Amino acid sequence: QRQLVKKFGGMDRVPPAVLEFCEAAVNATYEEHDEDRKMTEHSLEVSSAELLQKNEQIRLKEERLRQTIDSMVEGFQIISPDWRYVYVNDAAASQGKTTKERLLGRTMMEAYPGIEKTAFFSQLQRCMKERTSLSVENEFVFSDKSHGWFHLYLQPVPEGVLVLSADVTEGVILKKKLREKQERLTEIVENIHDVFSVVGVNIEQVFYVSPRYAELWGRSVESLYENPLSWFDAIVPEDRDLVLANRHAVVSTGQPLTEAQQPPFRITRPDGSMRWVQSNVIPIKNEKGDVYRIVRV
Repeated sequence: QRQLVKKFGGMDRVPPAVLEFCEAAVNATYEEHDEDRKMTEHSLEVSSAELLQKNEQIRLKEERLRQTIDSMVEGFQIISPDWRYVYVNDAAASQGKTTKERLLGRTMMEAYPGIEKTAFFSQLQRCMKERTSLSVENEFVFSDKSHGWFHLYLQPVPEGVLVLSADVTEGVILKKKLREKQERLTEIVENIHDVFSVVGVNIEQVFYVSPRYAELWGRSVESLYENPLSWFDAIVPEDRDLVLANRHAVVSTGQPLTEAQQPPFRITRPDGSMRWVQSNVIPIKNEKGDVYRIVRV
């Protein structure tokens, strides 16, 4: 308006056509700005909706991941640089004979006094400091003096150290019992007066022979392992068919022979002396019921 007044000397002197043109131009400008405003508002609404949608997708993914971790059989825990439990799943809490609520936010030393003196804590410190992955098997002594064995995988993460743990206590105890049984059995068979041996169905297979073999056969145990047929070669030729027949009968029937069915046989020692041997052959069967080992006493 100021420009029109300056040009024509007053608004009453402005030609109507000019006024109409100016009004149309102003209205077009207002409409253009209004359209831009609406487009901007729409873009903001779309961006906000997309952001909300993406946030919801992230939340759902995190929730599924948390549910997966919580349902793991293995223990999953995150330890912060100040040795606090940042995250613990149910399996890790169960392995530690406690609950997640009693661990989260507390330090390891508060939850398990004395743990800082263990070999496991030393490995944890190394992982935290050097930022290197470690795999260890650890024996843990609980406050009730019970023992647990765990295979641990330590992995540095931005929050501190991730500890994956598998409880192998049952397997360790079973191995220990089997080892003790084997030691007792070895002690028995190595101290009985008779020769005790475990051989295969194939006459050339020798898995174990007790030290008494050297006294009776006059040959070392090592020589038998080196030449599995040396025990048979020592049998006098006239008795070999009988020994083979008894062996075949046990393997084919899967039943041990009576003492009457297993008469003694003769062996010749390296010094030329002869010995009479009374042998008891016992079949050992596998899960299918087939004879796959023979125990000879």
